[in-house]
Amino acid sequence: MATTVRTAFVRNAPNTRLPLTSIAQFLSHINQERLSALNLIEAYHQHVQHAQAESNAYTSDLTVNIDAPQVQAMLDGLSQPRLMAVPFAVKDNFCVQENITSCASLMLQDFVPAYTATVVQRLLNAGALLVGKTNMDEFAMGSGSIDSWRGAVTNPWDTTRIAGGSSGGSAAAVASRSAIFALGSDTGGSVRNPASYCGLVGYKPSYGHVSRHGLIPLVNSTDVPAIFTHVVEDARTVYDVIAGPDAKDSTCLTTPPPPQRDSKLNKVKVGIPQELNVPEYQPYLGFWRSVAERLEEHGAEVVPVSLPHSEYANACYTVLCACDVASNMARYDGVEFGHRSTASDVSTNAMYAATRHEGFNEVVRGRILAGNFFLLKRSQQEYFLYAAKVRRLIVQDFTKVFDKEVDVLCMPVTFGVAPTLEEFKKLDNRTQQELQDLFTVAASLAGLPAISVPIAMEGHLPVGIQLVAPNRQDNFLLDVAQHVESLYKFHEKFSLGL
Repeated sequence: MATTVRTAFVRNAPNTRLPLTSIAQFLSHINQERLSALNLIEAYHQHVQHAQAESNAYTSDLTVNIDAPQVQAMLDGLSQPRLMAVPFAVKDNFCVQENITSCASLMLQDFVPAYTATVVQRLLNAGALLVGKTNMDEFAMGSGSIDSWRGAVTNPWDTTRIAGGSSGGSAAAVASRSAIFALGSDTGGSVRNPASYCGLVGYKPSYGHVSRHGLIPLVNSTDVPAIFTHVVEDARTVYDVIAGPDAKDSTCLTTPPPPQRDSKLNKVKVGIPQELNVPEYQPYLGFWRSVAERLEEHGAEVVPVSLPHSEYANACYTVLCACDVASNMARYDGVEFGHRSTASDVSTNAMYAATRHEGFNEVVRGRILAGNFFLLKRSQQEYFLYAAKVRRLIVQDFTKVFDKEVDVLCMPVTFGVAPTLEEFKKLDNRTQQELQDLFTVAASLAGLPAISVPIAMEGHLPVGIQLVAPNRQDNFLLDVAQHVESLYKFHEKFSLGL
C-alpha cells in the first residue's frame, strides 16, 4: 500500500477522480469513464489553477485554448492517436504559436511566436493536449527556479522548499498531477535536478536525438529537450514521439544509433565514479551506495571507474555557458521584438542599454558580461579555448570508460533533498549552480543520455538516483532505468495523496 504524504497542497486539491499519474492509467480511465471533452478539460483546468496557486508552476494556462470538439472526437473513438487527449505542460522557453513564450523574463513578457517548437508540434500531432506553459529560472539561467520574473516555483511535496531548476515549473506541474508529463530543457542538469527533488523521472536524451527547433537557446551545444514523467515507461513513450531528425535543426542526427547493448541485469556492468567517493560527500551518498548494492544483488556487476577530469566540469561549463549566453542574448535589443525601454531617447546605444538593464535580471546580465569578457581577444585563449579543451578531456574520460570498462554509470543527482527557499536564497546564483549541477553537468558536456529515477524518501521528501549511458544508447538507458524503478517501486510506496 502506498504511503501518502499529505501537505497543504493536497489537502486543498480539487475533488475529482482526475488527475492520474501515467499515460496508460489515463487512457484506461477515459475509455472506462466515457468522459465528455468539457468535463475532461474542466478537470485539468482546475488542477492547473491549483498547481499555480500552490506552487507557482505555470506562466500561462492554455486549457482555455483546447479544441473541445476535436477532443470529443477522440473520446468518441472517431480518432484515437497515440497520446489521445493526454494532458501535458511545456517549459516556457519552448515556442508555441499564438501563445506568449516569455522564458519567465520581462524581456519577453509579450512575445508571441509565429511557429511552434518541433517537439511540441509532434506531441500535438500525436493527440496530446497542451494545458499550460510552465515557470522557470529566467532564460533557464538557474538551478532552483527562483530567478523568475513571475516569482519562485515551490515544491509540491513541501511548499517551503525549492522545486529545483531551471525546469522547476514543469516538475511541479507533473508532481502535482496537473499534467501527465511535461517537457523541460536540460542544459547542465535542469531536468534531472528538479526530477530528483520532486519525486519524478527526469530523462535527458542524447544530444542530437531530439530537435531543438523552437527551443529558445541557452547553450547551443548542450541544450536538450527533456522529459518529466512519473514512470520510466512514459518517458520512453514521449521520447518515441518527439525524437528523430528534423530539417529545421541541423544538429539533429540523421544516422541510425549503434546496436543496443544487452540490458539484462546479469549482463550489465555498472560503473561507480570514484572521484565522487570523497569524505565531504559522504553524508549525501548513502542512497547512491544502496542502489549499487541492490543492482549487484540482482545480478549486475558493479565496478569502480575513474572520470579524472569530471572535477573540472563545473568550471568548464561556467565559461562555455557564459560565452553562449553573451552571443544568444545579443538578439534582445528592443528593436525587432521583446521589451523596449522608454527611459532613454538620448541615442540608440542608450536605448539598448536601458532595454537590457530593465529586461534582464541580475543573473542574466552577469552572465552576459562574463561571456563578453571570456570572448575578448585577450581572454579567449585563457578562458574559452581552454574550457573547450577541458570539455574534450571530459568527453574522452566517458568514452574510455564506456568503450573498455562499463555499460552504464550510477551517480547521485544532487546532494540530497530539496533545500528550503530560505537557505537556497542565501547563496549567489553561481554557488547555487556549482552545488546543484555538481553531479549532472559532466554528462551534458559529453552529450550523453542521462536519467534521474526516484528511489526513496528522506523524511517527507523524495530522493533520486542518476544513470548515465553511452552516447546514443537511449533505449538501453531506459531499460536499465526500468530495472532500477522495479527494484524500488517508488510510486507504489509513496504518493502526494491526490
